[in-house]
Amino acid sequence: MMRRVGGVLTAPVGPQASPFSGKLLDNRFRIGERLAVGGFGMIYAATDIATGSKIVVKTLIAEGAPGSFPSNAFRREILANSMLHHPNLVRFVYSGYADFGSFMVQEFFPAKTFADFFDFCSPSWPARMQDARPVLIAVAKALEHSHSQGIIHADLKPANILVASYSESDIRLIDFGLCRFLDQSLNFGIGLHTSGSDRYMAPEQCLSNGIIDERTDVYTLGIVIGEVLDQIFCPQSPSSGAIQITARVSESLTAMLKRATSRIPNMRFPNMSEFRKAIEALFTPENTVEIF
Repeated sequence: MMRRVGGVLTAPVGPQASPFSGKLLDNRFRIGERLAVGGFGMIYAATDIATGSKIVVKTLIAEGAPGSFPSNAFRREILANSMLHHPNLVRFVYSGYADFGSFMVQEFFPAKTFADFFDFCSPSWPARMQDARPVLIAVAKALEHSHSQGIIHADLKPANILVASYSESDIRLIDFGLCRFLDQSLNFGIGLHTSGSDRYMAPEQCLSNGIIDERTDVYTLGIVIGEVLDQIFCPQSPSSGAIQITARVSESLTAMLKRATSRIPNMRFPNMSEFRKAIEALFTPENTVEIF
Protein backbone atom coordinates (compact mmCIF):
# COMPACT_ATOMS: atom_id res chain seq x y z
CA MET A 1 0.00 0.00 0.00
CA MET A 2 1.38 3.40 -0.99
CA ARG A 3 0.57 6.73 0.65
CA ARG A 4 1.44 10.41 0.38
CA VAL A 5 3.69 12.39 2.66
CA GLY A 6 3.66 16.11 2.04
CA GLY A 7 2.66 15.60 -1.56
CA VAL A 8 5.00 12.73 -2.44
CA LEU A 9 4.08 9.11 -3.20
CA THR A 10 5.65 6.87 -0.62
CA ALA A 11 5.84 3.40 0.84
CA PRO A 12 4.71 3.56 4.49
CA VAL A 13 7.93 2.54 6.17
CA GLY A 14 7.19 4.85 9.11
CA PRO A 15 9.55 7.38 10.70
CA GLN A 16 13.10 6.07 10.84
CA ALA A 17 16.46 7.45 11.81
CA SER A 18 18.78 8.02 8.87
CA PRO A 19 22.39 9.01 8.32
CA PHE A 20 21.09 12.39 7.18
CA SER A 21 19.06 13.09 10.34
CA GLY A 22 20.20 16.39 11.81
CA LYS A 23 22.02 17.39 8.63
CA LEU A 24 21.65 21.05 7.67
CA LEU A 25 21.12 21.68 3.96
CA ASP A 26 22.37 25.00 2.63
CA ASN A 27 22.40 26.39 6.17
CA ARG A 28 18.61 26.44 6.20
CA PHE A 29 16.85 23.06 6.14
CA ARG A 30 17.34 20.74 9.10
CA ILE A 31 16.58 17.14 8.12
CA GLY A 32 14.61 15.03 10.57
CA GLU A 33 13.52 11.43 10.35
CA ARG A 34 13.08 9.55 7.10
CA LEU A 35 9.37 9.24 6.51
CA ALA A 36 9.21 6.92 3.53
CA VAL A 37 10.68 5.61 0.32
CA GLY A 38 9.23 6.50 -3.06
CA GLY A 39 9.77 5.09 -6.52
CA PHE A 40 13.09 6.86 -7.04
CA GLY A 41 13.51 8.87 -3.87
CA MET A 42 13.64 9.19 -0.12
CA ILE A 43 11.23 11.41 1.78
CA TYR A 44 12.34 13.25 4.91
CA ALA A 45 10.60 15.41 7.44
CA ALA A 46 12.51 18.62 7.91
CA THR A 47 12.36 22.11 9.38
CA ASP A 48 13.00 25.40 7.64
CA ILE A 49 15.06 27.09 10.35
CA ALA A 50 14.58 30.47 8.66
CA THR A 51 10.83 30.33 9.29
CA GLY A 52 10.39 27.48 11.76
CA SER A 53 7.91 25.82 9.44
CA LYS A 54 7.66 22.10 8.84
CA ILE A 55 8.60 21.07 5.32
CA VAL A 56 9.36 17.95 3.31
CA VAL A 57 12.64 17.16 1.57
CA LYS A 58 12.68 14.76 -1.36
CA THR A 59 15.91 13.25 -2.65
CA LEU A 60 16.84 10.62 -5.20
CA ILE A 61 17.81 7.26 -3.75
CA ALA A 62 20.83 7.48 -6.03
CA GLU A 63 21.70 9.87 -8.81
CA GLY A 64 22.63 7.05 -11.18
CA ALA A 65 24.63 7.69 -14.30
CA PRO A 66 24.45 11.24 -15.66
CA GLY A 67 21.44 11.51 -17.94
CA SER A 68 19.75 8.43 -16.46
CA PHE A 69 15.95 8.32 -16.50
CA PRO A 70 15.48 8.80 -12.70
CA SER A 71 17.93 11.70 -12.61
CA ASN A 72 16.37 13.48 -15.61
CA ALA A 73 12.84 12.86 -14.36
CA PHE A 74 13.73 14.44 -11.03
CA ARG A 75 15.31 17.43 -12.80
CA ARG A 76 12.10 17.92 -14.79
CA GLU A 77 10.01 17.59 -11.64
CA ILE A 78 12.08 20.24 -9.87
CA LEU A 79 11.89 22.57 -12.88
CA ALA A 80 8.12 22.16 -13.19
CA ASN A 81 7.50 22.79 -9.49
CA SER A 82 9.71 25.87 -9.54
CA MET A 83 7.61 27.33 -12.38
CA LEU A 84 4.21 26.75 -10.79
CA HIS A 85 2.50 28.94 -8.21
CA HIS A 86 -1.17 28.15 -7.54
CA PRO A 87 -3.29 27.63 -4.39
CA ASN A 88 -4.25 24.13 -5.54
CA LEU A 89 -0.63 22.99 -5.95
CA VAL A 90 1.78 22.01 -3.17
CA ARG A 91 4.10 24.98 -2.78
CA PHE A 92 7.66 24.63 -4.03
CA VAL A 93 10.17 26.03 -1.54
CA TYR A 94 13.69 25.31 -2.76
CA SER A 95 15.99 22.95 -4.61
CA GLY A 96 19.68 22.31 -4.32
CA TYR A 97 22.49 19.78 -4.42
CA ALA A 98 24.11 18.09 -1.43
CA ASP A 99 26.72 15.38 -1.01
CA PHE A 100 23.99 12.75 -1.37
CA GLY A 101 22.64 14.28 -4.59
CA SER A 102 19.86 16.60 -5.73
CA PHE A 103 17.05 17.51 -3.38
CA MET A 104 13.76 19.39 -3.51
CA VAL A 105 11.94 21.14 -0.67
CA GLN A 106 8.15 21.50 -0.61
CA GLU A 107 5.60 22.65 1.90
CA PHE A 108 4.21 20.03 4.24
CA PHE A 109 0.52 19.55 3.46
CA PRO A 110 -1.08 16.93 5.75
CA ALA A 111 -3.97 15.26 3.97
CA LYS A 112 -5.31 12.02 2.59
CA THR A 113 -5.23 11.28 -1.10
CA PHE A 114 -8.42 11.22 -3.11
CA ALA A 115 -7.64 7.56 -3.73
CA ASP A 116 -7.95 6.90 -0.01
CA PHE A 117 -11.67 7.53 -0.33
CA PHE A 118 -12.04 4.93 -3.10
CA ASP A 119 -12.82 2.05 -0.76
CA PHE A 120 -15.66 -0.03 -2.19
CA CYS A 121 -18.28 2.57 -1.35
CA SER A 122 -17.30 2.68 2.29
CA PRO A 123 -18.93 5.30 4.53
CA SER A 124 -15.80 7.45 4.13
CA TRP A 125 -16.60 8.03 0.47
CA PRO A 126 -18.59 11.23 -0.21
CA ALA A 127 -22.27 10.41 -0.41
CA ARG A 128 -23.03 13.11 -2.97
CA MET A 129 -21.55 14.25 -6.22
CA GLN A 130 -21.56 17.72 -4.67
CA ASP A 131 -18.85 16.51 -2.27
CA ALA A 132 -16.60 15.60 -5.18
CA ARG A 133 -17.32 18.83 -7.07
CA PRO A 134 -14.78 21.09 -5.28
CA VAL A 135 -12.10 18.42 -5.66
CA LEU A 136 -12.59 18.14 -9.41
CA ILE A 137 -12.83 21.89 -9.93
CA ALA A 138 -9.71 22.55 -7.85
CA VAL A 139 -7.77 19.98 -9.88
CA ALA A 140 -9.02 21.48 -13.13
CA LYS A 141 -7.92 24.96 -11.99
CA ALA A 142 -4.50 23.65 -11.01
CA LEU A 143 -4.14 22.06 -14.43
CA GLU A 144 -5.27 25.27 -16.13
CA HIS A 145 -2.43 27.06 -14.38
CA SER A 146 0.04 24.32 -15.24
CA HIS A 147 -0.97 24.43 -18.90
CA SER A 148 -0.65 28.22 -18.94
CA GLN A 149 3.00 27.67 -18.00
CA GLY A 150 3.47 25.09 -20.75
CA ILE A 151 3.46 22.07 -18.43
CA ILE A 152 1.35 18.94 -18.94
CA HIS A 153 0.95 16.87 -15.77
CA ALA A 154 0.62 13.55 -17.68
CA ASP A 155 0.04 11.44 -14.55
CA LEU A 156 -3.26 12.65 -13.13
CA LYS A 157 -4.99 10.08 -10.89
CA PRO A 158 -6.73 10.03 -7.49
CA ALA A 159 -3.45 9.09 -5.77
CA ASN A 160 -2.00 12.41 -6.99
CA ILE A 161 -4.73 14.54 -5.42
CA LEU A 162 -4.48 15.55 -1.76
CA VAL A 163 -7.74 16.23 0.09
CA ALA A 164 -7.59 17.90 3.52
CA SER A 165 -11.31 18.70 3.42
CA TYR A 166 -14.08 19.06 0.85
CA SER A 167 -13.30 22.73 0.41
CA GLU A 168 -11.67 23.92 -2.79
CA SER A 169 -8.92 25.68 -0.85
CA ASP A 170 -7.96 22.40 0.87
CA ILE A 171 -7.21 20.47 -2.33
CA ARG A 172 -3.77 20.02 -3.89
CA LEU A 173 -2.68 18.42 -7.15
CA ILE A 174 0.76 16.87 -6.72
CA ASP A 175 3.54 14.86 -8.34
CA PHE A 176 4.92 16.32 -11.57
CA GLY A 177 7.50 13.56 -11.83
CA LEU A 178 6.23 12.45 -15.25
CA CYS A 179 5.31 15.87 -16.60
CA ARG A 180 5.90 16.99 -20.15
CA PHE A 181 6.77 20.49 -21.33
CA LEU A 182 5.20 22.02 -24.41
CA ASP A 183 8.65 23.51 -25.02
CA GLN A 184 10.31 20.34 -26.30
CA SER A 185 13.78 21.60 -25.39
CA LEU A 186 12.83 21.11 -21.71
CA ASN A 187 11.83 17.46 -22.16
CA PHE A 188 15.41 16.32 -21.63
CA GLY A 189 15.96 12.63 -21.10
CA ILE A 190 12.46 11.45 -21.99
CA GLY A 191 13.43 9.45 -25.09
CA LEU A 192 11.03 6.61 -25.79
CA HIS A 193 9.89 6.12 -22.20
CA THR A 194 6.13 5.59 -21.85
CA SER A 195 5.05 7.94 -19.08
CA GLY A 196 1.87 7.64 -17.05
CA SER A 197 -0.26 5.21 -15.07
CA ASP A 198 -1.87 2.43 -17.09
CA ARG A 199 -5.43 2.91 -15.89
CA TYR A 200 -5.47 6.65 -16.59
CA MET A 201 -3.15 7.13 -19.56
CA ALA A 202 -4.46 8.79 -22.69
CA PRO A 203 -3.96 6.72 -25.87
CA GLU A 204 -1.33 9.10 -27.21
CA GLN A 205 0.84 8.47 -24.14
CA CYS A 206 1.33 4.89 -25.32
CA LEU A 207 2.77 5.99 -28.67
CA SER A 208 6.42 6.86 -29.17
CA ASN A 209 5.35 9.69 -31.49
CA GLY A 210 2.17 10.66 -29.63
CA ILE A 211 1.49 14.36 -29.17
CA ILE A 212 1.18 15.19 -25.45
CA ASP A 213 -0.70 18.43 -24.84
CA GLU A 214 -3.57 19.91 -22.78
CA ARG A 215 -6.00 17.37 -24.19
CA THR A 216 -3.96 14.59 -22.58
CA ASP A 217 -4.80 15.93 -19.12
CA VAL A 218 -8.41 16.47 -20.23
CA TYR A 219 -8.62 12.75 -20.99
CA THR A 220 -7.17 11.66 -17.66
CA LEU A 221 -9.40 14.02 -15.66
CA GLY A 222 -12.36 12.54 -17.54
CA ILE A 223 -11.26 9.06 -16.47
CA VAL A 224 -10.98 10.24 -12.85
CA ILE A 225 -14.52 11.67 -12.98
CA GLY A 226 -15.79 8.37 -14.37
CA GLU A 227 -14.13 6.61 -11.45
CA VAL A 228 -15.77 9.02 -9.02
CA LEU A 229 -19.17 8.22 -10.48
CA ASP A 230 -18.48 4.48 -10.37
CA GLN A 231 -17.80 4.84 -6.65
CA ILE A 232 -20.89 6.92 -5.97
CA PHE A 233 -23.13 4.62 -7.97
CA CYS A 234 -21.58 1.44 -6.56
CA PRO A 235 -24.41 -1.15 -6.35
CA GLN A 236 -23.78 -2.11 -2.75
CA SER A 237 -21.62 -1.38 0.25
CA PRO A 238 -20.30 -4.23 2.40
CA SER A 239 -20.46 -2.06 5.50
CA SER A 240 -23.60 0.01 5.10
CA GLY A 241 -25.94 -2.07 2.97
CA ALA A 242 -27.61 -1.13 -0.29
CA ILE A 243 -27.23 2.29 -1.85
CA GLN A 244 -30.42 3.94 -3.06
CA ILE A 245 -29.82 6.19 -6.04
CA THR A 246 -32.14 9.20 -5.95
CA ALA A 247 -30.88 10.71 -9.20
CA ARG A 248 -29.25 9.35 -12.34
CA VAL A 249 -26.35 10.70 -14.32
CA SER A 250 -27.85 13.03 -16.87
CA GLU A 251 -27.44 12.61 -20.61
CA SER A 252 -25.49 15.85 -20.68
CA LEU A 253 -23.04 14.57 -18.05
CA THR A 254 -22.64 11.32 -19.96
CA ALA A 255 -21.99 13.26 -23.15
CA MET A 256 -19.41 15.42 -21.37
CA LEU A 257 -17.47 12.37 -20.19
CA LYS A 258 -17.61 10.70 -23.60
CA ARG A 259 -16.22 13.86 -25.17
CA ALA A 260 -13.46 14.24 -22.58
CA THR A 261 -12.34 10.63 -22.92
CA SER A 262 -12.51 10.31 -26.68
CA ARG A 263 -9.61 8.30 -28.05
CA ILE A 264 -9.22 11.00 -30.70
CA PRO A 265 -7.66 14.14 -29.13
CA ASN A 266 -9.37 16.50 -31.59
CA MET A 267 -12.75 15.24 -30.36
CA ARG A 268 -12.05 16.20 -26.73
CA PHE A 269 -12.46 19.56 -25.03
CA PRO A 270 -9.74 21.71 -26.59
CA ASN A 271 -8.38 22.91 -23.24
CA MET A 272 -8.84 22.54 -19.50
CA SER A 273 -10.70 25.83 -19.14
CA GLU A 274 -13.54 24.60 -21.35
CA PHE A 275 -13.63 21.28 -19.52
CA ARG A 276 -13.73 23.00 -16.11
CA LYS A 277 -16.69 25.14 -17.18
CA ALA A 278 -18.55 22.00 -18.24
CA ILE A 279 -17.79 20.34 -14.88
CA GLU A 280 -19.04 23.38 -12.98
CA ALA A 281 -22.23 23.46 -15.02
CA LEU A 282 -23.08 19.76 -14.76
CA PHE A 283 -22.02 18.86 -11.21
CA THR A 284 -25.05 20.55 -9.67
CA PRO A 285 -27.55 19.73 -6.87
CA GLU A 286 -29.81 18.23 -9.53
CA ASN A 287 -27.23 15.49 -10.02
CA THR A 288 -26.96 14.69 -6.32
CA VAL A 289 -27.21 11.13 -5.02
CA GLU A 290 -27.66 10.17 -1.38
CA ILE A 291 -26.51 7.08 0.49
CA PHE A 292 -29.05 5.51 2.87
